[in-house]
Amino acid sequence: MNSKPERDAQRRDNRYNWPLGLSESSRCWEPKNLYWIIMRDLLIHVLRLIHGVFLPCVLTGAVKAIELAPPKSESAIRIATFNVSLNRSKSGQLTSNLRQDDSQIKAIAAIIRAVSPDILLLNEIDYLPDVDHPALLHELYLTAAQQDQLGNGPISLPYHFWAPVNTGQPSGLDLNRNGVTSDPEDAYGFGRFPGQYGMAVLSKYPIDASGTRTFQNLLWVELPGALQPKFPESGELYYSTDTWSTLKLPSKSLWDVQIEMPGRTLHLLARQPTTPALDGP
Repeated sequence: MNSKPERDAQRRDNRYNWPLGLSESSRCWEPKNLYWIIMRDLLIHVLRLIHGVFLPCVLTGAVKAIELAPPKSESAIRIATFNVSLNRSKSGQLTSNLRQDDSQIKAIAAIIRAVSPDILLLNEIDYLPDVDHPALLHELYLTAAQQDQLGNGPISLPYHFWAPVNTGQPSGLDLNRNGVTSDPEDAYGFGRFPGQYGMAVLSKYPIDASGTRTFQNLLWVELPGALQPKFPESGELYYSTDTWSTLKLPSKSLWDVQIEMPGRTLHLLARQPTTPALDGP
C-alpha cells in the first residue's frame, strides 16, 4: 500500500497527465477546479501555437460544431472558410510536414471531410512559388483512401486557386519605426518570410483562372476616402507621405475567384483581413 506522501505525489502527477494523441482511447482532461480548467485551456492554446498539436478536446469540439450545422440539401452549395493554422516558422517547413503523415494535418483533413464543403477557403496555409501545398493536402490527406479519426472517407476538391500574398513580403521600409527595416512588422503584412499565413481556395467545381482576379497590390491611397493613421496625442501622421503612398491595402490579399458551376458562374470574394491590434503574435 502506498504511503500518504506517495499518494499525494501520484495525485500531483495525474493532475498534469492526460493523453495528447488522437487514438480512440484518448479522453479530454476534466479537472473540477476552475483554476486548473483555465490553466488547461491556456496550456492547450500554447501547445497548439508551439507544436501545432490538435488535442482530442479540440477535435471533439469540432465534432460538436459539425453536429450543430444545418443539414445539407442536394440542391445546396456549401461554402466554408477554415483557418487551418498551417503556418510554420520557416519557409519550406510546411512542405516537410505535409509529406510526413502529420497529426495536425490529419485532424484538419478529418474536419474538412466531415463538413464536406463544395467550395473551401483555407486561411493561414504557407505559400511557396515552387511547391503546391493545396495539391499536397488534397492528394495526401483529403483523397486518402483510409477512414479518418471521425470515420469519414475521401473527399474530392480537385480544383484550387492560390497565389502570392502580402504577408512576409519585404517593404524595405521601417514600418514599425524602430530603426530597422527587416522585422516581420516591416513586411506589407506581418510575416517572417514571403507567403507565411497564405490563402487557398479548393473547389469541387472548375475554377476559371483567366477570369480570377487578385487585388494583392491594391494600395491604400487608391481607396476612396482612406484615412491615414495618426498619433492620438499629437495628431501627427504615423507614416510619411512617401511611405503611405506605397502601402498595400490587403494585409494578405483579396481575390475574386471565378468558379464555373452548372449553368452559372460564381464569384467568390476571398480574403482574411488583419486588424492593426492583431498584426503579429
